[in-house]
Amino acid sequence: MAPEELVAGTRVWVSDLATASGRSFGRIVSIDRPSYLSDGSGFVVRLDEGNRVVTCTAAGRGVTWDFADTPP
Repeated sequence: MAPEELVAGTRVWVSDLATASGRSFGRIVSIDRPSYLSDGSGFVVRLDEGNRVVTCTAAGRGVTWDFADTPP
């Protein structure tokens, strides 16, 4: 698995203005598949704290989400 590949179980951070750091951490739990109405770039992240999920798109990388092991 390449370090920059979207795979279920991969640890990521997502932008979260409700936290002091501005980020929350979680794991990818579902990835959209390419289809007639979708380019397949969407995915769902289940956050570590609370019972929350967030949807993201690959285009938001570095701004609204990024891999947790990626240096800033």
